[in-house]
Amino acid sequence: MFKEKAMRASFASYEPFISGEIMDLHYTRHYLGYLNNLNKALEKYPEFFNLSVNDILQKINSVPDDIKTAIRNNGGGVSNHEIFWDILDTKETTIHDGQLKRDIISTFSSWDNFREWFEKVVASSFGAGWVWLVLSKDKKLKIIFCQNQDSPYMSGDLPIFGIDIWEHAYYLQYKNGKMAYFKEVWKILDWKVIENRYLSFI
Repeated sequence: MFKEKAMRASFASYEPFISGEIMDLHYTRHYLGYLNNLNKALEKYPEFFNLSVNDILQKINSVPDDIKTAIRNNGGGVSNHEIFWDILDTKETTIHDGQLKRDIISTFSSWDNFREWFEKVVASSFGAGWVWLVLSKDKKLKIIFCQNQDSPYMSGDLPIFGIDIWEHAYYLQYKNGKMAYFKEVWKILDWKVIENRYLSFI
């Protein structure tokens, strides 16, 4: 069975950017719910426990049809949230001059253009989902929106970092202010962790 991934810090440590109440509910109700449902779905096919969740998502077309939707939804929910827990710091951060920043500037012309484009994708996204910076199958940096709990791994992309824009990620604190939430979360992205994820893919 797959085990839960611990948060980097206490729920309250993410305040004032994200309230402790939200982080508590996000982790204990939503994330652990996905994890429990994933484990339950795989009980009939225990051989999948020999793989990582991400490996299963990359091979989603090989998953038996009777559990494919459950794995897509709950496996995606587990993977997406575990990346999210990893990339959040508890204090404001800035990106250092490294390979990721250089490649982002090369792709998007400037850091500001990248930030603005990411924000536009968040603003224009409809419904629940995630906005990701990915390394695509053709080895290019791209910003994509994934509906619901779909994972970039399922389409062959490698997720560098993503921001959860489901309402449960912000509504208790920001009400319908999705963009206010986005701007606060952006402040605490851990660019060292994000860069290391990127370097592991190239």
